[in-house]
Amino acid sequence: MSLYINTKAKIMTPEGITLEFLTNLGILQGDVLAPLIFIIVLDFILRLAIGPRDGFKVGSNYIADLDFADDLATITDSFSENGRICQSISDIAARYGLLINIGKTKYMSYNIPRPPTCQL
Repeated sequence: MSLYINTKAKIMTPEGITLEFLTNLGILQGDVLAPLIFIIVLDFILRLAIGPRDGFKVGSNYIADLDFADDLATITDSFSENGRICQSISDIAARYGLLINIGKTKYMSYNIPRPPTCQL
């Protein structure tokens, strides 16, 4: 049984959405290309979600995220900025069918007073 029987796709490009076409092949979970494709998509999402002046200032540069495989750490000067960045990542990721697993989401602070409640 094939997962790709009668499946169709469109591709979103800067010029617009392509015409619909049949898909005969795909990348399944566990395929050696799956991690590479995931990283490419995640990098695209982060570039859209995080601005050039978001994050923690180091010298004349800003660091807003540290990534490894499917783990992501956001780095900011405040809980409010971190919440804004996380919401932006979540909103843009949802456009491409990716969701943040709130059950696996953790936060910590260092030299920033914790608010009485922190919404993730």
